[in-house]
Amino acid sequence: MEKTKTGLENAATTFTILMLLASLNSCANPCIYLIFSGQLPKKLVALLCRDSSDPKDSMHEEVQWSIICT
Repeated sequence: MEKTKTGLENAATTFTILMLLASLNSCANPCIYLIFSGQLPKKLVALLCRDSSDPKDSMHEEVQWSIICT
């Protein structure tokens, strides 16, 4: 005998799926913005070419990139 879901169980499942989609949307928005803003190559080069030997220098580079990119 197959059990059928009640209306309350269906509503709970729907709510859970919608909450997961909302969270996924919030996580994906920064990535989508970065890809479509045209700054992805600049940010990628800055991230990969950073010399992390001196934390002060890397912070200075981040400030410079934020000034250039705005």
